[in-house]
Amino acid sequence: MIYLIVATDPNGVIGKGNTIPWHLPEDLKLFKSRTIGSSIIMGRNTWDSLPKKPLPGRRNYVLSRKVESLMFEMDNISWCNSLEVAIRDASKHTKDVFIIGGEQVYNLALEKNVVDRIILSKVNKSYDGDRYFKIPENWVEYQKENHEGFDVAYFIKG
Repeated sequence: MIYLIVATDPNGVIGKGNTIPWHLPEDLKLFKSRTIGSSIIMGRNTWDSLPKKPLPGRRNYVLSRKVESLMFEMDNISWCNSLEVAIRDASKHTKDVFIIGGEQVYNLALEKNVVDRIILSKVNKSYDGDRYFKIPENWVEYQKENHEGFDVAYFIKG
């Protein structure tokens, strides 16, 4: 199963200056509990923004245009030159694959129609940002959870 997992404010903001504009420990715990034991795919900017690298307990795949070969391993991180290569390899190793950002990688995954489910944490407060995500119109919410300071919605293709 390929998941796109994202957190936005009410206006679709997902980041500013290569950081997440909010800090919600409960949402971070949910992110960890969902992705632990799985593969995660991210763009280079998301990788650069991580405070702890690689994210422990997960297979980390980083997409970069600067990777000359299809994929290479370095320090238990797989560096890939395409989303397809990352998904193909990740799917060999773990049942679930999570696309964790950023904006360009989310858009690419949706454009290539490789996502099975979207998990959206919607922060209750608005923030200033320079990176955005919007649920495509052909996706339908099928479940919702309320949390302190944010809600989580689950989407499938309509």
